Amino acid sequence: MTNVKLEITQQAFVPVDKGLLRNKQYMVNLRAIIESYSCMKDDKKVIAKDRMRWIMRQGMNLSYKKINSVINAFLDLGLISEYDNDNYVIEFIKPFIVLEPETINYCIDVLSELSFKVYCYLMGMYQLHLNGNYNSPWRFCISGEKGLLRVCGYSDSAANKKKMGWVLETLQKVGLIEISTPLPFQGLDGHFQGWYRYLYKVNSISHPQKIVAENTVVQEHLKPRLYNGTNDSYDYSVKWFDSNAMLDTPLLKDKRNKEALEYALEQGDIPSERIETVKSTLASWK
Repeated sequence: MTNVKLEITQQAFVPVDKGLLRNKQYMVNLRAIIESYSCMKDDKKVIAKDRMRWIMRQGMNLSYKKINSVINAFLDLGLISEYDNDNYVIEFIKPFIVLEPETINYCIDVLSELSFKVYCYLMGMYQLHLNGNYNSPWRFCISGEKGLLRVCGYSDSAANKKKMGWVLETLQKVGLIEISTPLPFQGLDGHFQGWYRYLYKVNSISHPQKIVAENTVVQEHLKPRLYNGTNDSYDYSVKWFDSNAMLDTPLLKDKRNKEALEYALEQGDIPSERIETVKSTLASWK
């Protein structure tokens, strides 16, 4: 079954307490998504029960059994609570991180649930360490009692260590985190006790997001200007090509709009009932 493309439009306040993250049924991607499908009732943020199930079934392709276990876990962990027969309350829990819609969309489309969970945890620890004004970067391990695997509810098996290595490599490759290579850790007695890494930075957007944003700015800058018979020019906008707007403005009478009208035809921005009029106007300007 093909997943439905979910529409993420709102910031999400994602709880990142270790006690929550340790529960494998706590899906941080679901917690980030439901913000955009919530509404306010009695000063509480609520989401319809059937809407939440729809997100998990159609958007995340979860089985009915998995859906039930996730909802039960969310209730047990206090992430949601009963509002009435038809709705859940989305509970506000500290500590949390704030994620922008663009980053949530990217993480959900590209990263695994474990990668997203690790990113959220590292973001929370990075902000905590930053606010504490420490002199050196935060240090973390993959395994051990306080390691990333234990935080996310996994054992320190060789397979899991390899999996977490891939997760960190992926997050660094897409530019969401900046970490050191593994470094040897020695105890007070001088004996080797494992490997650790420094967390230098956690970024709010990835490299691919930056490229898209930069290309969008360039494309907007390169769009032709519009004129309406005066010395003033205007930013290119589809609204200028609304059928009624074209009748009410001198767009088709100002030859300086030749490039803009040709561009609008290429982009499909001209209303179908005005295409022939625009084409004949352009032909008369040659």
